[in-house]
Amino acid sequence: MAAYRGGTVEDINNLPGAYPLPTHVKNIIIAAGLNDRITDECPLVNRMTRLRELVNVSIRTVQILKPVNFASNPTRYAEGHQRVVGFFHDLFEEDGTLVKTNSI
Repeated sequence: MAAYRGGTVEDINNLPGAYPLPTHVKNIIIAAGLNDRITDECPLVNRMTRLRELVNVSIRTVQILKPVNFASNPTRYAEGHQRVVGFFHDLFEEDGTLVKTNSI
């Protein structure tokens, strides 16, 4: 699944219901940007928790690419970036779902 410019974790959560995958698809890779970095904390927690639930019930192998840290990110986005990355880390690292990426 890929959420494009302007996409959020909520968009990723809505994809499986809107577009069921064929049965021959065995692996899902989710690459998400940081469009959620400037949202309120509570709704982001809800969206991230819902994504965790969807991964838990998936009959397919799911891998989530850790959001990339762009060196050129403006300072005003740094706190939101760290919050989003923290949610991904807390919810997906322990079971191996989160795949680390390098900084760009």
